[in-house]
Amino acid sequence: GVAALPEWLLEEPLARGALQRVLPSYTLPRQEVYAVYPDTRHVSAKVRRFIDFLRARQAPGNRP
Repeated sequence: GVAALPEWLLEEPLARGALQRVLPSYTLPRQEVYAVYPDTRHVSAKVRRFIDFLRARQAPGNRP
């Protein structure tokens, strides 16, 4: 089958030959990422760190 999957998920299977790229010059538009969580007063430290990580990755200077 054919699937559109994120690059980070494909690195290892592509490297070992379990998958191969089709249409390598075709790219999909960037997708937005949303973090949905309850009131920030009740967010655990782990969730807060993850949200901060997502924000840092999505910052304009960090986009490929």
